[in-house]
Amino acid sequence: MLKIDQLTYSIEGKSILSKVSAELEKGKLYTIVGPNGAGKTSLLKILCRLNPMSSGEILLDGRALSDFSQIELARQISYVPQRITESIQFTVSEFILQARFAWSESSSQKNDQDILARVLDQCQISHLAQQSMSTLSGGESQRCLLAAALCQETPLILLDEVTAGLDPGHHDSICELISKINQDEQKTILWVTHDLNTALHYSDKILVMKDGELKRFCSPKELSDGQYFSELYSKKFNVLKDEHGKQFLV
Repeated sequence: MLKIDQLTYSIEGKSILSKVSAELEKGKLYTIVGPNGAGKTSLLKILCRLNPMSSGEILLDGRALSDFSQIELARQISYVPQRITESIQFTVSEFILQARFAWSESSSQKNDQDILARVLDQCQISHLAQQSMSTLSGGESQRCLLAAALCQETPLILLDEVTAGLDPGHHDSICELISKINQDEQKTILWVTHDLNTALHYSDKILVMKDGELKRFCSPKELSDGQYFSELYSKKFNVLKDEHGKQFLV
């Protein structure tokens, strides 16, 4: 579905990404992990053309990403940022419906309302439909952002640290929601996270980045003993198991 080939990105002569190459398959869930400054968010922003790449090639279904019009790209890729930084005075419904802009020429108002109702229910925020976005909690805001991505109806969803700053209960519920979206709708998901256990438990494959380079692209099983992460972060990780035998790094 998505092929990244020798991608590089520099700002004012400083290398941010260096020769990153990876191929993502349709319907799989991928996570990106790595220390701060590894280039994780920069990679996502390049994939949705918020930042320009310096060199390399990105192909989406065999077509160069640069060949897509903005409307065409918005029908293919949605992006969920880590958080909303500004106060938004729209209601939840108004905010989510703006994600339908790419389909405005081909979708009816009734169809848009049907899709809105579906994603509100799917993200369990129907009760917030007429509430102002500026009044929401962190967990509620993240569910609204995910609902907007679903309303955009793209096959590829990019997630940037969408559970950062959430309490454990909201963290787990958002993770379960993302996993369900991936499994039920066969959405391809590329998810930046600092939570290594999230990456190990939910990913089909993990991309490990450091200093702008892709160091590993492998299955969670290959990293589950914590040894590689101990070296990557210069921190000793121990493996614990819960009553069901599920492993956690601590």
